[in-house]
Amino acid sequence: MLLDAALLFSDAQVVTVTAASTNVLDMKAADMGNGNPLTIAVAVGKVFAGGTSLVVALQMCDTVGGTYTNVIATPAILTAALTAGKVIEMGTVPCGTQQFLRINYTVSGTMSGGGTLNASIKLGANKDDAGVEVT
Repeated sequence: MLLDAALLFSDAQVVTVTAASTNVLDMKAADMGNGNPLTIAVAVGKVFAGGTSLVVALQMCDTVGGTYTNVIATPAILTAALTAGKVIEMGTVPCGTQQFLRINYTVSGTMSGGGTLNASIKLGANKDDAGVEVT
């Protein structure tokens, strides 16, 4: 499956400390959904090492550089479970989110090794597409 690079939050983003996704998506410019469910697809690329756990949250804001608030978040995921190809369940984007969306990765402990994450937004509920190569 091909993904539009404009719909990627993270493309093999190395996560060693708490950080926001590389990209912020402008949902007004994306003009997608039109009543269809949007889902967040997050997958582990390279294996994580060290640290205790990771929380992945979808965040929203009215302005690109403003203060973001959580929309949905995972429970803490133990580092040992962050294996290559692991799909992290995020669910469906709720109606009424603000214009700008990003993913925030909250790290507990000291991550080492260079584990990576891929995250995107897409139509529908198939959760197996987060780790695909973008062309």
